[in-house]
Amino acid sequence: MYILTGQNAPGRASLERSVRAQPGDPETYLILADQLYAQGRLIEAEALYDKAIRKLESYSQNQKRKRSFVIRARAGRAAVAAVRQDWPAAIDDLKEWIAAAPDTGNAFHRLGRAQIMNGNAEEGVRSLTKAKELESSLPNPNVTAALLFEQLGDREQARRRFRQAIEADRTDLRSLVAYAQWLIQVGELENSKKVLAEARRLDPDSLEALTLSGVVAKMGGK
Repeated sequence: MYILTGQNAPGRASLERSVRAQPGDPETYLILADQLYAQGRLIEAEALYDKAIRKLESYSQNQKRKRSFVIRARAGRAAVAAVRQDWPAAIDDLKEWIAAAPDTGNAFHRLGRAQIMNGNAEEGVRSLTKAKELESSLPNPNVTAALLFEQLGDREQARRRFRQAIEADRTDLRSLVAYAQWLIQVGELENSKKVLAEARRLDPDSLEALTLSGVVAKMGGK
C-alpha cells in the first residue's frame, strides 16, 4: 500500500520487515522487481526476478499464490529479456508462464512476437493465432506479424502478411487501418487511399480512418 501511494521510504522499510519475517516468501522480491522494471532499472529488476524464481523452487505454502508468483516472475523476466532483445531467454520464460496459465492470450501473444523476432516465423504466427483465439480483442495475428517483419527489414514478408490478414477478413476495420498506416509509411499513397476508402465504407465515423485519410490528402498536396 505504501508503494502504491508513492510512499517509497516506509514501503521499503515494510518490505525489509517482510523479508525478515518470511525469508522464503518470493512476493517481496517480485514487488521490488516490478517497481524497478517500471523505472527502467533492468539490472536490478532482473536480479530480483531471478531471486524470486529461485525462491519459488522450494515455496509450497500456498499453491494458488505460487501460481500467481510464477506468472509474475516469468512475465517480468521475459519483459526484461525483450527490452534487451534476448529473444531465446524471453521465449523460455514465456513458455513457463504458459505452462502455469495455458489460457492466457497475452502470454501467447508475447511468445509469438518473441518467436518471430528470433527468426521462427511460422511458429510465431501459430502462437499469435492461439492468442487471438483466447482473447478476441488482440490484433489479427498476420497484422502483428507484418509489423514485426517490417521491424526486421523484411518488407515483402510484411506486405504478404498484411494481404493475408485483409483477404481473411475484409470487414476487420483494425486490420484495414493498420495496413493503410503501413502503406503510408512506405510511401504507397495511392494504395493507402484505396484501403482507407474501404475502411470508411465500413465505418464512416472511424476517427483513425478519417485521420489517416486527412494525412494522405495532405501528403498528396490536397
